[in-house]
Amino acid sequence: MVGFAGDGIVIATPLGSSAYTLAAGGPVLAPRADAIALTPLAPHGGTAPPLVVARGSETVLTVEPGYYGARVEIDGHVADLPAKTLTLGWRRDYALLVSFEGAEPFFAGLRRRGILADSPRVRARAAR
Repeated sequence: MVGFAGDGIVIATPLGSSAYTLAAGGPVLAPRADAIALTPLAPHGGTAPPLVVARGSETVLTVEPGYYGARVEIDGHVADLPAKTLTLGWRRDYALLVSFEGAEPFFAGLRRRGILADSPRVRARAAR
């Protein structure tokens, strides 16, 4: 069990990790990774590193609203908080990830946009 106090948490599939989780300081998951990333937002009183959870793991999120309540956003849309305890599940077969012929590889696109970079040592070796 992991517990933390903070302003929120970003929960993302591999596809969402290159936007939502990365923006919150969390990891980028490979497109076909069988996991979800949980990245705390502004933890209170210390640090709380991101957590990568494998599909099939039991993941239960308990929300304890502060003085101003709590809300849930799903892909930028505010949703009702159905309960204070949410059980997370990830069904890989729920949606189909489509790729187009000739499209650049996932990590190449992140590298081209400057989101991901090779270390200076790797760049120096490649330049020799």
